[in-house]
Amino acid sequence: MKQNRRAEQFRSGAQSLSILVVPDTHFRPNESFDDTDRAGAVGRFALDKRPDVIIHMGDLVDMQSVSKWAGAKSVGGAGGSRSHERKRIREDLACFREMQRAMWAPIHRANERHINRSRHRERVYTPRGIQLLGNHCGWLDRVPENIPELDGLIGTFLLHEISEDNGLECYDFREVVTIGGIDFSHNFPTGNSRQPVGIAQALNKWGKSLVFAHTHTVGYDRKPVGKDGAMMAYMAGCFMPPHRCGPFEWSGLSLLTEVADGNALIQQFSYDQIMEGWGEGGYAQQLRQARAAGAQLRYDAERAFE
Repeated sequence: MKQNRRAEQFRSGAQSLSILVVPDTHFRPNESFDDTDRAGAVGRFALDKRPDVIIHMGDLVDMQSVSKWAGAKSVGGAGGSRSHERKRIREDLACFREMQRAMWAPIHRANERHINRSRHRERVYTPRGIQLLGNHCGWLDRVPENIPELDGLIGTFLLHEISEDNGLECYDFREVVTIGGIDFSHNFPTGNSRQPVGIAQALNKWGKSLVFAHTHTVGYDRKPVGKDGAMMAYMAGCFMPPHRCGPFEWSGLSLLTEVADGNALIQQFSYDQIMEGWGEGGYAQQLRQARAAGAQLRYDAERAFE
């Protein structure tokens, strides 16, 4: 009930809000700490920026165990490949739980400190947390379709349970959440084909403001509505390490501010910006060392001409 009352506060769009958009992260079991460090970096970034809402846009984990492209035919895949060997559903579910907890851990730890120090209770930060499920997560529901004996044992309901245990609202693939007059979903279908809409057609097809991910690319469109109104479409990219991104993909976080009546200001923070500022692993240290070395070179060059 408490969660529902909190959600109701955000539905009308009358109040200006800020929303942190975390696009596809595609965590995998046994990734290095340098790569999974991005989960904690999200939490530390949010703790600094303190948005009203934190929404993960779906595909928190890659779900390779039930991959549509490489998974075994018995779980609805195209046929197990050599690269698919030793992928396990239990490991993907554990990864989902662990990475979701890691993302929120910096906020929870800071709140515990403030609660324990009664004079700092006003600093407790409790944003609305939303977990959308993407198409990769949706693959779980194909397992009982292909193995009926597993009906009720495996499915996306497990991801709902994990998210709710972690204090988050959870919504199915392509279920729409509306905040401040903007519709959020992993992707939006087009017409009878049900194919994901692209940024160029989004506003014409959907007819109102929307934010989505899925493609790992970034895009923006805006159209006037009536005399003084407008609607916007934003495609939010992904949040994966550079070595896992394609040449046309954008990796980073987006902070929507002044969200009201279907519009928002958008601030983009690239993956390297986030990791340099809020990461703790080796990759983050390399970024900080490179910046320090660059600053030293500029300083030396300036001194040389004095």
